[in-house]
Amino acid sequence: MEENDDNSETKSLLNIKRNRTEDDKVNIYKKKKKRKNRKKLLKNKLEFFLSDINLYHDTYLKNIYLSNNSSISPEIFLTFNSIKDLLKDIKNDSDRKNVIIKAIEISHKLIYNKTTNQIRRIHPYQENLINPELYDKCTIFIQNLPPIIINHDIIYDLFKEYKILYIQLIKGKNHFYTGEAFITLKNIEDVENIINRFNNSIPKLISELNPKVLKPLKIMTKEEYLKNKIIDIGNSNKDTSEKKIAENKNNDNIDEHFLIKINHIKVNLSLNYIKKFLEKIVIPQYIDINKNEKSMILRFDSKKTSDFFLSKLKEKNYENIKDILEGPIKNENFKNIIYELTEKERKEYLNLVKKKIENFKEKKESSKNMKESQKKE
Repeated sequence: MEENDDNSETKSLLNIKRNRTEDDKVNIYKKKKKRKNRKKLLKNKLEFFLSDINLYHDTYLKNIYLSNNSSISPEIFLTFNSIKDLLKDIKNDSDRKNVIIKAIEISHKLIYNKTTNQIRRIHPYQENLINPELYDKCTIFIQNLPPIIINHDIIYDLFKEYKILYIQLIKGKNHFYTGEAFITLKNIEDVENIINRFNNSIPKLISELNPKVLKPLKIMTKEEYLKNKIIDIGNSNKDTSEKKIAENKNNDNIDEHFLIKINHIKVNLSLNYIKKFLEKIVIPQYIDINKNEKSMILRFDSKKTSDFFLSKLKEKNYENIKDILEGPIKNENFKNIIYELTEKERKEYLNLVKKKIENFKEKKESSKNMKESQKKE
């Protein structure tokens, strides 16, 4: 009886395989490919995190690694945002950990010990292998990168002909990218070639993404940057009020902004969280949240930037925005959830914003007059 049962089970499984549609086969293939690609991405990220160049920079990770006999537990990596993004579809921590372990199995630089539950480098880390003077000579400083769209992938694509060891995108006090970066290259020749080729130019790759806010790139060696910084500190007492006024004037041109509305957002999210979240895609110029309607409007300074934002969402099947939305949403419904405002909606919204700005200015002016009258008394 048992043998017959086993035979019937195997036959039913065979029938299921035979009856699979083409769509089923494509979905299975895509899932396998996704797992394979994720494993490679994880491997590359883990190798980078524990590389000489990253440990040289990342004192937090280096201290954990060295204080634990030059090893680190997989659970530490589960707290990293980039690892979380890669494993966000896996709900169980133990399953996430297993995916990390499988990624290490295909690595030639890292090894995992089951008994100690620790990850080690195959070749031990030696800090003195990096010469700080030579390292600084191989590092360039770049200004005028478009802060709204810039990310590590774009820089790798921009300088794909050169061997990049490390990228540090600089953030301001608001946690947004400033459009500045330090890039460490493998040799001094690459430093000279990049400066000669890209300094005072607007690369085609970047101009295609967001030409409205672009300026020619300024590229210099780290040594030059440090010299200029010393000079800037000496001149830091100069009055910059005119510059601030000019910047505020540019920000008031709301009629030129391109507006995208996102519905069904989670009410409990803070503005800072949303800013950091959108940073991974494209940073809008303004974010207006309406908690009563569970919606927000993103203001972009150019049509290309707003189109780029929408294209990035479609490219990822909206997976990169679902974390800030309420409830499970089918992909076909996203056209009603994330969209560019119609001309009528746009006028209504801009009029409302302008009224708010006027009210704010009036309140500010009245409080200023009150203070002046109090001083006279």
